[in-house]
Amino acid sequence: MTHSAGILGVGAYVPETVCTNQDIVNRGVNTSHDWIVERTGIHARRLASEHETTTYMSEQAARKALASAGLNPQDLDMIVVATTTPDYRGFPSVATQVQVALGAGSCPAWDLSAACSGFVYGLDVVTRLIESGGYQRVLLIAADRLSHRVDWSDRSTCILFGDGAGAVVLGRVDTGGVVATALHADGSHGSILSLPNDPPYIDMDGQSVFKVAVNCVVPSVLEALELAGLTVSDVDWFIPHQANQRIMDHAIKKLGLPADRMVCHIDRYGNTSAASIPIGLAEASAQFKSGDVVVVIGFGAGFTWGTGVILWQ
Repeated sequence: MTHSAGILGVGAYVPETVCTNQDIVNRGVNTSHDWIVERTGIHARRLASEHETTTYMSEQAARKALASAGLNPQDLDMIVVATTTPDYRGFPSVATQVQVALGAGSCPAWDLSAACSGFVYGLDVVTRLIESGGYQRVLLIAADRLSHRVDWSDRSTCILFGDGAGAVVLGRVDTGGVVATALHADGSHGSILSLPNDPPYIDMDGQSVFKVAVNCVVPSVLEALELAGLTVSDVDWFIPHQANQRIMDHAIKKLGLPADRMVCHIDRYGNTSAASIPIGLAEASAQFKSGDVVVVIGFGAGFTWGTGVILWQ
């Protein structure tokens, strides 16, 4: 018997500390507010304090998602965390630490690494697990703390990244839910965006990342919509990974989507990596109506990308 998987609850957490573009200038970085806005669309980002670890942010977002779903931690069958900034270099995983923090019993818990595409990759995997009938309620979290992985003298990266976490509870639904996903990767582009061990800072070829991203977003969205039996005209909400305002604007222009159908928070939070899509879901979901077609698209280091199509229920 096939079971459909849908989103039962959403939640998000961003750190308290706001870092404006002027704050970055004040750090001695050779840039300006206008220069950053023109190239990225970012006005500010949130920076995690020492106590706001990836696990802590994940827990906060998870509690909100559980409350939104009307569930307790003990109701969960699995916890999955998409992150590339775990608190431990190897293990234990963030997911197991979240399990303890929530008091979720002994349900399976594991991390997934697909950089900024992590949420969509997780959405695909969890949806298939629920559809198989093996699991009923799964907590999917995406969280990253990239402000602690940038060289604050490198203008090309330090202006981009912020910290945060988003979470959804996925479970069995009678109608709607996740109706299609399409995932891809091309490791030949791995060198254009990486996080080396030494030095332990993000290394990025911005122009190359931009070119690869704009070439993969639209085909990915069209592929997923075709799998769902839908067209661009059916899309009510478009939630792209918040990497760069120019990439997002290029995508909706090529797709022919009105600007008011795109959920955007990059101006306030910067690039929160895997967390950006579920943060967008959490912030915009109050406006969604039953039956709305919600398209999410992630793309990032690896190079990885993927799209999910959700019929909101």
